[in-house]
Amino acid sequence: PAGGGGGGEDGATPYDRHVELVDRFLRARALVRTDPDGMMRGCHELLDESNIDAAVRTGDVYALMIEFTHSQGRNDEAYKLLEHMRSRRITLSLFIDQDMVDDIHRAVGAELVREAPSGADGGHEVDEEINEEVDG
Repeated sequence: PAGGGGGGEDGATPYDRHVELVDRFLRARALVRTDPDGMMRGCHELLDESNIDAAVRTGDVYALMIEFTHSQGRNDEAYKLLEHMRSRRITLSLFIDQDMVDDIHRAVGAELVREAPSGADGGHEVDEEINEEVDG
């Protein structure tokens, strides 16, 4: 189709792009048991995409990789991924259980870090939803 419908250079619409990114995340997640290297590769490729958060939360991609690496005892790698999340200002507690974060920190000898309940990447939205439920 001709025209400027907001699609990319290949003519895909924003909706097509959204579906493609979600599909790529679901395919990566499905590879955890059969092709873990493929899963990690797919997740890293997703994290390199611009505007991924419009389709898949970046924190979910990191959480998948961190949970896997931790389950495999690859805590140095899991810790590096936690640090990448922090550098992107993603609130860990929204995506990863605090006990797992603590386990990873202990395993690599890093200082335990406790985050505030909300953060710069949307934690306030959660607070607003809770307030609405209490008020309403």
